[in-house]
Amino acid sequence: YNTSDVQKIIDAGIPVIAEDFKERFSNISNISGGYLEAGQMGAEYLYKKGFRNFAFYGFKNIVWSRERAEGFDDYLSKLGHTVHYFEHEEMPSRELWHYKPSILSQWLNSLPKPIAVMACDDERAVHITESCKHAKIQIPEEIAVLGVDNDELTCSLSDPPLSSIALNVEQGGYEAARLMDHMIMNSQQNAGNIIVSPTRIITRQSTDISVTT
Repeated sequence: YNTSDVQKIIDAGIPVIAEDFKERFSNISNISGGYLEAGQMGAEYLYKKGFRNFAFYGFKNIVWSRERAEGFDDYLSKLGHTVHYFEHEEMPSRELWHYKPSILSQWLNSLPKPIAVMACDDERAVHITESCKHAKIQIPEEIAVLGVDNDELTCSLSDPPLSSIALNVEQGGYEAARLMDHMIMNSQQNAGNIIVSPTRIITRQSTDISVTT
Protein backbone atom coordinates (compact mmCIF):
# COMPACT_ATOMS: atom_id res chain seq x y z
CA TYR A 1 0.00 0.00 0.00
CA ASN A 2 2.36 2.65 -1.29
CA THR A 3 0.55 5.81 -2.37
CA SER A 4 3.62 7.33 -4.04
CA ASP A 5 4.02 4.28 -6.30
CA VAL A 6 0.32 4.40 -7.14
CA GLN A 7 0.62 8.07 -8.06
CA LYS A 8 3.45 7.22 -10.45
CA ILE A 9 1.18 4.71 -12.20
CA ILE A 10 -1.60 7.30 -12.42
CA ASP A 11 0.76 9.95 -13.77
CA ALA A 12 1.94 7.50 -16.43
CA GLY A 13 -1.65 7.00 -17.58
CA ILE A 14 -1.59 3.24 -16.94
CA PRO A 15 -4.98 1.59 -16.23
CA VAL A 16 -4.78 -0.32 -12.94
CA ILE A 17 -7.10 -2.18 -10.60
CA ALA A 18 -5.73 -2.61 -7.09
CA GLU A 19 -6.62 -5.03 -4.32
CA ASP A 20 -7.56 -3.17 -1.13
CA PHE A 21 -5.00 -5.04 0.93
CA LYS A 22 -5.09 -2.45 3.74
CA GLU A 23 -7.49 0.31 2.67
CA ARG A 24 -9.43 1.14 -0.46
CA PHE A 25 -7.70 3.48 -2.86
CA SER A 26 -9.66 6.64 -3.58
CA ASN A 27 -8.04 7.53 -6.91
CA ILE A 28 -8.00 4.17 -8.73
CA SER A 29 -10.35 1.20 -9.10
CA ASN A 30 -10.31 -1.45 -6.39
CA ILE A 31 -11.05 -5.13 -6.15
CA SER A 32 -12.94 -4.93 -2.88
CA GLY A 33 -15.48 -7.06 -1.09
CA GLY A 34 -18.84 -7.15 0.58
CA TYR A 35 -17.14 -7.12 3.94
CA LEU A 36 -20.09 -5.80 5.97
CA GLU A 37 -22.34 -8.41 4.38
CA ALA A 38 -19.88 -11.20 5.23
CA GLY A 39 -19.85 -10.12 8.88
CA GLN A 40 -23.63 -10.01 8.99
CA MET A 41 -23.88 -13.41 7.29
CA GLY A 42 -21.51 -14.93 9.85
CA ALA A 43 -23.39 -13.40 12.78
CA GLU A 44 -26.77 -14.62 11.53
CA TYR A 45 -25.43 -18.13 10.94
CA LEU A 46 -23.90 -18.40 14.43
CA TYR A 47 -26.91 -16.82 16.14
CA LYS A 48 -29.28 -19.28 14.45
CA LYS A 49 -27.14 -22.13 15.79
CA GLY A 50 -28.19 -21.04 19.26
CA PHE A 51 -25.09 -19.18 20.44
CA ARG A 52 -25.60 -16.16 22.68
CA ASN A 53 -21.93 -15.36 23.36
CA PHE A 54 -19.88 -13.99 20.47
CA ALA A 55 -16.33 -12.86 19.71
CA PHE A 56 -14.31 -11.55 16.76
CA TYR A 57 -10.62 -12.00 16.00
CA GLY A 58 -8.90 -9.76 13.45
CA PHE A 59 -7.23 -6.42 12.76
CA LYS A 60 -8.40 -2.94 13.71
CA ASN A 61 -6.74 -0.99 10.93
CA ILE A 62 -7.30 -3.12 7.82
CA VAL A 63 -10.47 -2.50 5.86
CA TRP A 64 -11.52 -6.08 5.12
CA SER A 65 -11.14 -7.12 8.76
CA ARG A 66 -12.59 -3.92 10.25
CA GLU A 67 -15.72 -3.98 8.10
CA ARG A 68 -16.34 -7.68 8.67
CA ALA A 69 -16.18 -6.95 12.40
CA GLU A 70 -18.58 -4.02 11.94
CA GLY A 71 -21.10 -6.18 10.07
CA PHE A 72 -20.80 -8.91 12.70
CA ASP A 73 -21.24 -6.46 15.56
CA ASP A 74 -24.08 -4.57 13.90
CA TYR A 75 -26.20 -7.68 13.44
CA LEU A 76 -25.65 -8.90 17.00
CA SER A 77 -25.96 -5.53 18.75
CA LYS A 78 -29.46 -5.16 17.28
CA LEU A 79 -30.32 -8.40 19.07
CA GLY A 80 -28.89 -7.10 22.34
CA HIS A 81 -25.58 -8.96 22.30
CA THR A 82 -22.08 -7.61 22.94
CA VAL A 83 -19.12 -8.88 20.93
CA HIS A 84 -15.79 -9.68 22.62
CA TYR A 85 -12.75 -8.58 20.61
CA PHE A 86 -9.15 -9.65 20.16
CA GLU A 87 -7.79 -7.28 17.53
CA HIS A 88 -4.25 -6.54 16.43
CA GLU A 89 -3.49 -2.95 15.51
CA GLU A 90 -2.27 -3.98 12.07
CA MET A 91 -0.94 -6.91 10.10
CA PRO A 92 2.82 -7.47 10.55
CA SER A 93 4.57 -6.66 7.27
CA ARG A 94 7.27 -9.33 7.40
CA GLU A 95 5.93 -12.10 9.62
CA LEU A 96 2.59 -12.07 7.85
CA TRP A 97 0.87 -14.83 9.81
CA HIS A 98 2.80 -14.46 13.06
CA TYR A 99 0.84 -14.66 16.27
CA LYS A 100 1.48 -15.55 19.90
CA PRO A 101 -0.63 -18.60 20.83
CA SER A 102 -0.14 -18.12 24.57
CA ILE A 103 -1.70 -14.64 24.52
CA LEU A 104 -4.49 -15.77 22.23
CA SER A 105 -5.09 -18.83 24.42
CA GLN A 106 -5.38 -16.62 27.50
CA TRP A 107 -8.03 -14.53 25.75
CA LEU A 108 -9.92 -17.64 24.62
CA ASN A 109 -9.85 -19.03 28.16
CA SER A 110 -11.28 -15.75 29.49
CA LEU A 111 -14.35 -15.85 27.23
CA PRO A 112 -17.75 -17.06 28.46
CA LYS A 113 -18.62 -20.51 27.15
CA PRO A 114 -20.10 -21.74 24.92
CA ILE A 115 -19.12 -19.00 22.49
CA ALA A 116 -18.99 -18.51 18.72
CA VAL A 117 -15.89 -16.80 17.33
CA MET A 118 -15.72 -15.30 13.86
CA ALA A 119 -12.25 -14.62 12.48
CA CYS A 120 -11.55 -12.04 9.79
CA ASP A 121 -10.21 -14.76 7.46
CA ASP A 122 -9.33 -18.44 7.38
CA GLU A 123 -5.72 -17.91 8.43
CA ARG A 124 -6.80 -16.14 11.62
CA ALA A 125 -9.44 -18.81 12.23
CA VAL A 126 -6.65 -21.42 12.21
CA HIS A 127 -4.88 -19.33 14.87
CA ILE A 128 -8.01 -19.89 16.95
CA THR A 129 -8.16 -23.65 16.38
CA GLU A 130 -4.44 -24.04 17.15
CA SER A 131 -4.72 -21.91 20.29
CA CYS A 132 -7.72 -23.92 21.44
CA LYS A 133 -5.60 -27.08 21.22
CA HIS A 134 -2.88 -25.27 23.19
CA ALA A 135 -5.43 -24.33 25.87
CA LYS A 136 -7.29 -27.67 25.77
CA ILE A 137 -10.54 -25.95 24.73
CA GLN A 138 -13.02 -28.16 22.90
CA ILE A 139 -14.18 -27.18 19.38
CA PRO A 140 -17.06 -26.79 18.69
CA GLU A 141 -18.49 -27.72 22.10
CA GLU A 142 -16.91 -24.78 23.96
CA ILE A 143 -15.86 -22.55 21.07
CA ALA A 144 -17.26 -22.66 17.54
CA VAL A 145 -14.96 -21.11 14.94
CA LEU A 146 -15.91 -19.52 11.62
CA GLY A 147 -13.48 -18.18 9.01
CA VAL A 148 -13.85 -16.25 5.76
CA ASP A 149 -12.59 -17.04 2.21
CA ASN A 150 -13.28 -20.79 2.18
CA ASP A 151 -9.69 -21.59 1.27
CA GLU A 152 -10.18 -25.33 1.00
CA LEU A 153 -6.56 -26.26 1.76
CA THR A 154 -6.46 -24.08 4.89
CA CYS A 155 -9.89 -25.24 6.02
CA SER A 156 -9.08 -28.94 5.57
CA LEU A 157 -5.68 -28.68 7.29
CA SER A 158 -7.26 -27.06 10.33
CA ASP A 159 -7.90 -29.40 13.28
CA PRO A 160 -10.86 -29.68 13.35
CA PRO A 161 -11.77 -28.78 9.74
CA LEU A 162 -12.83 -25.16 9.51
CA SER A 163 -16.23 -23.73 8.58
CA SER A 164 -15.93 -20.69 6.38
CA ILE A 165 -17.80 -18.06 4.37
CA ALA A 166 -17.37 -18.64 0.63
CA LEU A 167 -16.83 -15.67 -1.68
CA ASN A 168 -17.76 -15.23 -5.33
CA VAL A 169 -14.13 -14.87 -6.40
CA GLU A 170 -14.61 -16.37 -9.86
CA GLN A 171 -17.27 -13.82 -10.75
CA GLY A 172 -15.01 -11.12 -9.32
CA GLY A 173 -12.26 -12.22 -11.68
CA TYR A 174 -14.54 -11.96 -14.71
CA GLU A 175 -15.75 -8.53 -13.62
CA ALA A 176 -12.17 -7.32 -13.08
CA ALA A 177 -11.22 -8.44 -16.61
CA ARG A 178 -14.30 -6.71 -18.04
CA LEU A 179 -13.52 -3.51 -16.14
CA MET A 180 -9.89 -3.52 -17.28
CA ASP A 181 -10.99 -3.94 -20.89
CA HIS A 182 -13.37 -1.00 -20.50
CA MET A 183 -10.62 1.16 -18.96
CA ILE A 184 -8.17 0.36 -21.75
CA MET A 185 -10.70 0.93 -24.53
CA ASN A 186 -11.87 4.24 -23.04
CA SER A 187 -8.51 5.49 -21.66
CA GLN A 188 -9.90 5.59 -18.13
CA GLN A 189 -8.01 5.06 -14.90
CA ASN A 190 -10.81 5.00 -12.33
CA ALA A 191 -14.01 3.34 -13.50
CA GLY A 192 -15.45 2.11 -10.22
CA ASN A 193 -14.81 -0.84 -7.94
CA ILE A 194 -15.26 -4.60 -8.25
CA ILE A 195 -17.14 -6.06 -5.27
CA VAL A 196 -16.52 -9.73 -4.44
CA SER A 197 -19.60 -10.78 -2.51
CA PRO A 198 -20.05 -13.52 0.10
CA THR A 199 -22.21 -16.33 -1.24
CA ARG A 200 -22.78 -19.00 1.43
CA ILE A 201 -21.33 -20.64 4.49
CA ILE A 202 -19.64 -24.03 4.18
CA THR A 203 -20.20 -25.93 7.43
CA ARG A 204 -17.40 -28.17 8.59
CA GLN A 205 -16.63 -29.59 12.03
CA SER A 206 -15.60 -26.31 13.69
CA THR A 207 -19.24 -25.11 13.83
CA ASP A 208 -21.08 -28.42 13.46
CA ILE A 209 -23.18 -28.03 16.58
CA SER A 210 -26.47 -26.57 17.77
CA VAL A 211 -26.56 -24.91 21.17
CA THR A 212 -29.60 -25.20 23.42
CA THR A 213 -30.19 -22.66 26.19
